[in-house]
Amino acid sequence: RSTPASTPSPPKGEANAILRILDRRAIPMTDDERQRILACIDTGQLDRWLDRALIVTTSDELFV
Repeated sequence: RSTPASTPSPPKGEANAILRILDRRAIPMTDDERQRILACIDTGQLDRWLDRALIVTTSDELFV
């Protein structure tokens, strides 16, 4: 299934990596927070979240 050129698909691999790291670190996430990460198409933002996922102690700290 292809997506229109004007609607880029989210970088799922990076979003999934963020969620996996948070899961392995036992950081609780709400469904809304998970959706926010999965829906993000800004690779710069995903990079920042990925870096933060390694050090945060709560999900709130991820989105600061």
